[in-house]
Amino acid sequence: MTTAEKIAKLISDADINLHILLLIAGVKDIKYFLSWIGYFITMSLSGFFKPFFKSAIGSVRPDGSGEGGMPSGHLTAISYLVMTFFLNNMKDATKPIYILIAMVLIGLVGWSRHKLKKHTISQIVAGILFGGAMAFVFNKLIDNLISAYKRKNN
Repeated sequence: MTTAEKIAKLISDADINLHILLLIAGVKDIKYFLSWIGYFITMSLSGFFKPFFKSAIGSVRPDGSGEGGMPSGHLTAISYLVMTFFLNNMKDATKPIYILIAMVLIGLVGWSRHKLKKHTISQIVAGILFGGAMAFVFNKLIDNLISAYKRKNN
């Protein structure tokens, strides 16, 4: 294993630990709690669709291991988390440092999955788009549910 592959594996493994850490840190009110439910639904859907994409479009992992790799679960997850942060912290999220951190996080995870031959570029892009879109949908749904609840109880 080359040094680059070792670094890629470290980033890929650390990505899962980051999700757990963010889960623990993020549950501070009902909106964040509901966002985490959306996260788990998104990840379940991502796994559910993989066999479909494998048979429908022949999307397999570059290394030939396991199920199809479309969309990338790692990129779905990190994109969901980043988009949720941006949607819930619009004032702070537009600061260049946060945009840079988001791009670096997504870029490193994408690079590591490609370097380890776990995903093609199209699988990585699909994961980014799927995770971001699902975060947008769930956050809008949550905002509407919370608004309706407040209107009903005020």
